[in-house]
Amino acid sequence: MKIAVLYKSNTGNTKKYATMISKELMCKAYDITLTDKKALYQYDTIIYGGPVIIYKIKKLRQAKRLCKGKKMIIFACGGNPGIEEEIRKIKNTNIPNNEYPFFYLPGGLNFAKQKGIFKFGLTLVKKWIEKKQERKEKYDKFLKSFYEPISYIKEENIIDLISFVNTL
Repeated sequence: MKIAVLYKSNTGNTKKYATMISKELMCKAYDITLTDKKALYQYDTIIYGGPVIIYKIKKLRQAKRLCKGKKMIIFACGGNPGIEEEIRKIKNTNIPNNEYPFFYLPGGLNFAKQKGIFKFGLTLVKKWIEKKQERKEKYDKFLKSFYEPISYIKEENIIDLISFVNTL
C-alpha cells in the first residue's frame, strides 16, 4: 500500500503534524496548495490534514476531489486542547456520515500568525469574552494566546493515527 500525507496549513501547526506523520510512516507529504491530482495518482491511501476554522476543516472539499477513488484518512488540527464536545462538533460538521476515519490533533493558538477576516473575527470574540461578567476558565488559554503563542503539538498526539494506518 502506498500512502501520502496531504495537508493545508495556515500557521504551521498542521504542517508540523503532516511532517511528523510522513516521517513516522516513511512517506511523502504534500501541501494541497502546491499539489495537483497527478502528484497523488500513485498513492492508494491519502491522509489529509487541515486546520479547523469555525468547526470546518479547511480545504477538505478540495482534498476529497483530489483523492476521489482512494482511501482517505482525515485529521483536523485546531486550537482546542481536547474538549470532546468541540471535537465531536468538528467531526459531525465535516464527516457527518462517518465515511472517513477521523482524528483530531491539537495544534495551538498564535494570534500573531492569523490573517485577514479570521484575525478580525478573533479580535471580536476576544472583546466579547473580556466583557463577559462570568468568564469561564476554558477561555483563559484562548485569551492568553493573544499575547503568548500556545502549542499543544506533541509526537504522542499522532500515535492513534499511526496505529490505525498500520492496521490497514
